[in-house]
Amino acid sequence: MKASVGALLMQLWQQRAVTLLFRVYAIYLVVCILVVLPLLNWGAGAIYQQQIGRILHYDLIHFNPFTLAITARNIQDNNSDGNPLWSARRIHIDLSLLQTMIHFAPTLDEVELDGLWLHPQKLANHTWNFDDIRQYRAAQAAANPTPAPVTDESELPALIINHTRVTIESLQFTDSTSAEPFHTSLDNIQFELQNFSTLADENQPYQLQAAMGDGGELIWKGNLSIKGARSQGELALNNINLQPVWKYFKSQLNFTLQKAHLNLEGQYQLRWKKDLIWSLEQGQLVMANSKLRSGKASARDVEMSLGELKLSGISAASQTQQLAVADVQVNGLQLSSWSQGGNTGLARAFILKSMAGDAPAVDASNTPWVVMVNKFALNDAAVDWRAGDLDQHLFKARQLNLTAANIDTSGASAMTIQLATSIDESAQLDLAGEFNLASRDGQFATELTALPAAIAQPLLTPYVRVDIVNGQLHTKADVQVRDATPTQIKSSGSITDIKLRPTAAAQELLTWSSLKWSDAQLDLTTQQVEVPLLELSGFDSRFVITKEGKTNLQALFPEPPNTTATPDVAAQNGSIHSSIDSLTRAREPAAPWHFNLHKFVLDKASFRFNDETLTPNFTAAVQNFSGTMTGLSSDTSKPALFKFHGDVDGYAPVNLQGKTQPFLTQPLLDARLDFENLDLGGFSGYSSTYAGWRIERGLLTANLHYRLNKGLIQGDNHIEMDQLQLGERVDDAKAMDVPLRLALALLTDENGLATLDIGVRGNQNDPGFDIGKVIRQAVRNSLVKIVKSPFTLLAKLVGSKEDLGYLPFNSGSSQLLTTATRKLNALQQALKKRPELRIELRGSYDQNTDLRGLRLAQVKQVLLEEHGLENKDIKAQNERWQKAVLAEYRKLGLKSDTGLNPVQVHEQWLQTVVIAPEALIQLAAQRSINAKQFLVQQLKVDNSRVLINSNLDCSQADACGRRIVKLDLSDLNQTLSTATDR
Repeated sequence: MKASVGALLMQLWQQRAVTLLFRVYAIYLVVCILVVLPLLNWGAGAIYQQQIGRILHYDLIHFNPFTLAITARNIQDNNSDGNPLWSARRIHIDLSLLQTMIHFAPTLDEVELDGLWLHPQKLANHTWNFDDIRQYRAAQAAANPTPAPVTDESELPALIINHTRVTIESLQFTDSTSAEPFHTSLDNIQFELQNFSTLADENQPYQLQAAMGDGGELIWKGNLSIKGARSQGELALNNINLQPVWKYFKSQLNFTLQKAHLNLEGQYQLRWKKDLIWSLEQGQLVMANSKLRSGKASARDVEMSLGELKLSGISAASQTQQLAVADVQVNGLQLSSWSQGGNTGLARAFILKSMAGDAPAVDASNTPWVVMVNKFALNDAAVDWRAGDLDQHLFKARQLNLTAANIDTSGASAMTIQLATSIDESAQLDLAGEFNLASRDGQFATELTALPAAIAQPLLTPYVRVDIVNGQLHTKADVQVRDATPTQIKSSGSITDIKLRPTAAAQELLTWSSLKWSDAQLDLTTQQVEVPLLELSGFDSRFVITKEGKTNLQALFPEPPNTTATPDVAAQNGSIHSSIDSLTRAREPAAPWHFNLHKFVLDKASFRFNDETLTPNFTAAVQNFSGTMTGLSSDTSKPALFKFHGDVDGYAPVNLQGKTQPFLTQPLLDARLDFENLDLGGFSGYSSTYAGWRIERGLLTANLHYRLNKGLIQGDNHIEMDQLQLGERVDDAKAMDVPLRLALALLTDENGLATLDIGVRGNQNDPGFDIGKVIRQAVRNSLVKIVKSPFTLLAKLVGSKEDLGYLPFNSGSSQLLTTATRKLNALQQALKKRPELRIELRGSYDQNTDLRGLRLAQVKQVLLEEHGLENKDIKAQNERWQKAVLAEYRKLGLKSDTGLNPVQVHEQWLQTVVIAPEALIQLAAQRSINAKQFLVQQLKVDNSRVLINSNLDCSQADACGRRIVKLDLSDLNQTLSTATDR
């Protein structure tokens, strides 16, 4: 057998063709060893240096002449500092000559890159460690410009690689431009591609796998067709630590990412034949265990942690420019931030530093992408939000759940939203509605319950010194939104259990149990407010006048700020004011708001009043005050009507009714206030201070009618005081100088009822206007008028037109005339109606007429007794009277004057009659006595109610000039009080 084989080989060798082949092959080996191998080892470095400008370091390059395989090892490109830019342990290329001849295309059976290491660096001076390569290439291009080759883009160079494998040890990147250099790496990358061909249309499978640090992993696998210009496959990022990404962009970010891990997977398709077309299907993104913060530790803008953000069912397509997400779940969110005016810490944390203060540019020519999310859910989140405008109040939202469905940025349909959360442990907020992301129109139904009213405290503090001690807000509201702006709000709700207390005080100023409104509508476009019904129940307030004369309301308002400024500040303020003025002049005046309250219902309110300036302090309360007001409107042509009723201190009814229009430039009011049987015992402090007398007892009924029109106040007060009894006299500088007892006696009828009508006038536009002073002055004027003309009052009381203040007498006579008796009868009727009055009679005489009268009386007595004349003779002055007069004249022994007639003789006689000096005083006294006797004996007036005043001093002017009995009045408890004395 061996012999036959040897023989066969010898035969083949002896054949010329075979011999030729072996010789060629031997020459091929020699060429490979002596020519190709040296050329490869020299040419590789030379070509690299020619193209790159650097020296390439490598071990001996091996060439296998049998397999046509080229292998290079330990390849390295060093930077100027001696550190490598890149390196590789091994590069292996295996040419398949047979397949090249079969396919008529260059065919590589295998291409391997093993142990690749690459480290680009951005240096501190903002240059790169490969900038010398870029500079070399640029200089080469400038020195030898070559025209761009004209190629047929539809045809690719022929190339077939049966198996491609790349193993990358590490891809590293360092940026040293910041104070804290950034470094990251992508390690252990494995890439394989089977049957790569630029000729075949079939898909060629590939796979890329890389470790990304901290357990992160990249997996990218699929199929690739270079000829078909397409690729499809799967991409997965597992457990990717996002901190290296944050570190690289740290200088442009306002937040610190403490930790976050990302998982991403999906199936993609990619085509690039003419245009780049791509799509993603079945994508899923999960970001877990995220935590970031922004701002200093003492003033954080944001602190946020997130258990999981999961996006499922992600699909996107470049042709349709649509991104669709089937489900978004946000779990374990904990957020802490703040707001102040129009700023929020959340916005500050996420805006790029390079974009701060600049609005992002929008390219209107680009078709916007459409984002669609089928379902979004924020589950059991916790948010702490500090509101700077509310005195840094920290809102704590817990168990916050938000769901949204059919999210579509194209606006084809509106998304639905539901939100529910508790706030500050006591309040609950619920929201449901829909919103169109394209038109930015929406409709929401909200419900807020048990929100503490104290949250609004900072809004009150600049204007009033009141603390909100207690209270809660409950409301349901339907909100209409147009172009992302609320336009209409329809609300029903209540504010309950309110307690307002003056700052640093112990007692509440104002409380109410419930303020409710129903179907109130706020139209922000037409600036219209419509409130069909507003109900206030359990209202209670306190009005206090302090010992210093100030009210508790005055203390509520802060003093105005001091406007004194330094010259620089004043100049700045002047500039600011000038700018504001110019803007104001250029701006159209704001449209007025319109307000309509259809009905206001007040139920069981109380108004308590306490005056500490009085001794003892005065306290009163209007209680159970209930009623309605209708038609309160900013339409100044329609007044509001009101009608309320209640009681004072639980027993005295009070009614208030009328109409008003408070929105006029000069408010309008027409109101009637009626009190019934108000006990005056509690008003003793006021009476002693302002009237000078204490009140022991009495009841007050008052009908007050006040009108306010164009700033003018007109009041008509009808007051009735029943069984009013004054107590002791009190000296007070504020007391009115009015004989109050007499005034009350004049006003008090036989039933103990005193009636007084008082008119009040004033102008509230007067800077010195004080309604309290106006009323007190009106009361004083009315009482003074009464006591100055008391008999006018009494005459009206009995329907008489005569002046009942005096009784007339004939000269020299004390006999009551018919006129006097008529007046005394009228007085007797008046005294019945005014049982508290006492009449004082002061007789008077006329020095001339009464002296003559007394003389006539003596002459008459002589004529009647000594001459037997009768009254008719005297009155007629007949012949008998003339004879008697002449006879008496002769008895006087006067020188006869024959030229005198009887009348003149009678006059001469009168002049000789001597009247005792006390006769005129006795005449005046007798006149008083006769008047009293008539009142007491004839008219049955109680003797104690008629006093005779015998004090007569003719030295006083007009004291002895009339033949009258002058009547003065006093009350029964007063020893002496006259109107003229006052």
